[in-house]
Amino acid sequence: MDKILIKETLKSLTELKNYIEKDKIKVSKEIKDRDSYLNLHQYLKLRNFDLTKLQDNLASLGLSSLGASQSNIIYTVNQEIEILSKLLNQKSSNSKNDNDYISYFQAQKKMFKNSEIFGKVLKSDIFKTKVMITLPSNASDNPDMIKEFAKSGANIFRINTAHDSAEAWDKMAKTIKEINEKRDRDNQVKIYVDLAGPKIRTGYIRKTKAAIKIGSKKEQEKRVILSFNDDSITKQESVDLNGTITPAVISVDKNFIKKCKKGEYIELTDLNDKKRYLEVVDILKDSCECIIRKKAIIDGNSTLSITYKDKDRKKITVLPRNIEEVPEEIRVFIDDEIIITNRDMLGYTNHEYAGKLYKAIISCSNKEALEFVKKGDEVFIDDGKIGLVVAEKSKKELICKVTYAKDNGSIIKEEKGINFPNSKLNLDAITNEDRKNLKAVVKFADILGVSFAQSGKDIFDLKLELKKLTERDISIVAKIETKLAVKNLPDILSSLLTCSNSGIMIARGDLAIEVGFQKLAYIQEEIFDLCASAHMPVIYATQILENKMKKNLPSRAEITDAAFGQRADCIMLNKGAFATDTIKILKDILRDMHKIFKKNKQLLNISEQWKK
Repeated sequence: MDKILIKETLKSLTELKNYIEKDKIKVSKEIKDRDSYLNLHQYLKLRNFDLTKLQDNLASLGLSSLGASQSNIIYTVNQEIEILSKLLNQKSSNSKNDNDYISYFQAQKKMFKNSEIFGKVLKSDIFKTKVMITLPSNASDNPDMIKEFAKSGANIFRINTAHDSAEAWDKMAKTIKEINEKRDRDNQVKIYVDLAGPKIRTGYIRKTKAAIKIGSKKEQEKRVILSFNDDSITKQESVDLNGTITPAVISVDKNFIKKCKKGEYIELTDLNDKKRYLEVVDILKDSCECIIRKKAIIDGNSTLSITYKDKDRKKITVLPRNIEEVPEEIRVFIDDEIIITNRDMLGYTNHEYAGKLYKAIISCSNKEALEFVKKGDEVFIDDGKIGLVVAEKSKKELICKVTYAKDNGSIIKEEKGINFPNSKLNLDAITNEDRKNLKAVVKFADILGVSFAQSGKDIFDLKLELKKLTERDISIVAKIETKLAVKNLPDILSSLLTCSNSGIMIARGDLAIEVGFQKLAYIQEEIFDLCASAHMPVIYATQILENKMKKNLPSRAEITDAAFGQRADCIMLNKGAFATDTIKILKDILRDMHKIFKKNKQLLNISEQWKK
């Protein structure tokens, strides 16, 4: 063996260890897990150096290159110092106190135990990733849906307090309780409740009568209901999260429906003056069911006519009633200028301000957020679909220039997220609305998610609120979704280590916009490593198998992304019509990946592909 290389490597390792141990790390009395806290801060010290050359040297000597040693960093360094010292026939520089550091097996045991925040893990299933599913609004009135998710393999149910009501959350929780009453203690499902945090979203937009689309340009048969009920609204076909189709409705005069007969046709003249025909297939109590075979777009001036073959019978024509009102379309193009305001007002197009006409004005749901934004800062709307830059700022308005939009323009919609990645938003994660919602959910929540967590203070604020409300030991998960949260992650992890059970969520939707899409893969890898050093369990979230969930056909890239998620202790699925199948597919993917990976360590077991 190359003794010069061994000496050089031993010297580098010893210097590295001495640097890490140079200043004693102080551990607060509030820290529940001293070993995890120490290892976290030792790892942070180690990452002050470029160790790539040392890693190559270690690998060439057949030793661990430190790349998978985040959870027990000093222990690994000590072991390698011992081995290299023996190869040189010299006494190791390690001291007796070096046995105090957490070992590889102790770290694995601790990570295994901490991962049970997401549900009991059998020893035979060590580090098997759990699956969380977000419950849609209609789950509160559909207990069978929740039971089907559980049967398919969901381990955790996510309730999002940004939507629905305390009554709806309570109904969901009662169904989950029923599921657990029929299960063994080791097979209980968990309830994860997301606190909404300081929502920064686009405000409501001025309403206008909608142009209603009915039928299909593919010339497929589509159902249309003609209704004379006073409450009926003319609206287009819709599909809910379960894939259930609600046909289009055209509200018309009662006398018109009385004249309709099964088997006859109704002539429709749409807003483009095109003729379409509705075949009456059934007469109901206060409506009739029709079929249309071509696409039509109707408004309040479109006409529906019954034309009789018998010329003695008079033609009857009506107009659609109660046209559905929808938000006015705000379509923006690159170089357009819009105003974002913190005033309470409806958004709309063509806004005049200070003698100048702007493409649109839109309000921001969070009144404080605009205070922290500066001229030149970037702004993104709707998961980055629209990009802007702040050109001017006044007390209540941001004048922004569109820098990114589709070629045919992008539509600004209501209640879509607004991100300010260059702005340091000094906002508390726990809002007054969250404090109100906490009172409704503490009785059943197993885990609470802190949205928009940006510092350790946010964790302590939630702990303080929980202390006032309950004696239950509710786990806390910090959602990492801003650039500032990434920077302050060591502080957030240190604060979470004052809790008896805690975790991190990599919330990749907002995070991708904040750090830049091209940097997301790198940043999430860094987060995984830092969490491993603190033995902190991780949830991998946002757009996992999104196309499968919504359209029943996953992309190849989504499959690979889901497979990478085996590094996490839990993967979060969102809502969609094909949720049950998606849960099963994700479980299959994870089962295969766990055969060849344990976190970030490859397992060289017997190959099923090439074994002889």
